[in-house]
Amino acid sequence: MKLNHSGIGAGFLGSAQTAKVRTKNQAISGELKILYVTPEYVENQSEVLLEIHQKCPGGIVCFAIDEAHCVSQWGHDFRPAYKSLHKLRSISKRIPFVAVTATATPQVREDIIKNLKLKNPEIIVTSFDRENLFIEVRKKTDMLGDIKERFLDMFKFRWLENSVIKIE
Repeated sequence: MKLNHSGIGAGFLGSAQTAKVRTKNQAISGELKILYVTPEYVENQSEVLLEIHQKCPGGIVCFAIDEAHCVSQWGHDFRPAYKSLHKLRSISKRIPFVAVTATATPQVREDIIKNLKLKNPEIIVTSFDRENLFIEVRKKTDMLGDIKERFLDMFKFRWLENSVIKIE
């Protein structure tokens, strides 16, 4: 992780991870300042987070929920574990939550508040103008040809038979 290279201890706990015990011990020792945890891990292993909170000097100081819109509407259809993130409240009612999303309608914001059991949250809404994103509609012709064309347009590549060459 880039944070580690910058001197900020960071780790990850997820269901597909192999170094769970080492990461847990690093969190308990206080070596980690940021611990990324998947919603699926929270759903199935919240007792590990409780142990980390109880044994780590100073405990867990904040839960940050990225892509928080997934606790609402369609989001939990493809990642049902997002609906279980309220379990984090059982670790300690004093730990603040930060729920971050770039796509929250007023109804989605209400769902986030309700589903994460937030009390008197401060809601900050910034611009939805994202200059780095755009939507384009094109008529579908040949799927592989369409992909090649789009790929070449976006990244200024040249296609030579079965090879791709990046043009700098």
